Amino acid sequence: MFASYGLGGTDDFTRIILTHGDTDHSGAAGFFNAPVYTHEGTWEIIKTNNRAWGAASQDLVLEQVYTVMINLFARMTPPPSVNLFPPAGELKRGEFPVLSTFTAGGCTFEILEGHGGHQHGLVYIVCREAGVIFTSDTILNLKHLSPERSEYNNFAVYLVTTVNVDPDLVKSERKALVGLAEEMDRELRASGRRLLYCCGHGPISVMENGELVPAIKPVVYHHPQN
Repeated sequence: MFASYGLGGTDDFTRIILTHGDTDHSGAAGFFNAPVYTHEGTWEIIKTNNRAWGAASQDLVLEQVYTVMINLFARMTPPPSVNLFPPAGELKRGEFPVLSTFTAGGCTFEILEGHGGHQHGLVYIVCREAGVIFTSDTILNLKHLSPERSEYNNFAVYLVTTVNVDPDLVKSERKALVGLAEEMDRELRASGRRLLYCCGHGPISVMENGELVPAIKPVVYHHPQN
């Protein structure tokens, strides 16, 4: 896919950042040679095969069975080893601790530690210079998914009733993340730019009147069949 859009091949990857341990966000990392970075909690989730590790619901059999089943169906292939982000210090961006930074394309990106509403160890990636925020699965644009992707996303809800290990916590966490994003968007608007929301599911979006809308017309990639 990267090569088809002129973005280079997998040999050009310099790093892979796992935002959290669900297989649709981490399950292909083992196929690539680039170094992998993630939160200690995410690594424990991957190693224990339990997406609720570190949460109040970690001992629920339903969560454990679901993780094993979905990882098997998806043929999850995690990396053999990872580089862990350092523990949270005093520096924060809004309500979220800044764990680390990295540079890409001449811009500095920050790794922010989530509160654990969707999953323990989840992180966000933000860059004020580039005007982007990677919201992982805390903020989603489900309204503009393709019908096929929308149907696929519903499987998890059918199987575990909610994909958030702490449904109450994720509400306050989402509110805090939206607040941070709105602050960034206001700053960018002053220079005629907009904040791009790179959601865990859905197209790259901008916020218009409290609703996420595609920043450009979505393109659905289809891998060529041999």
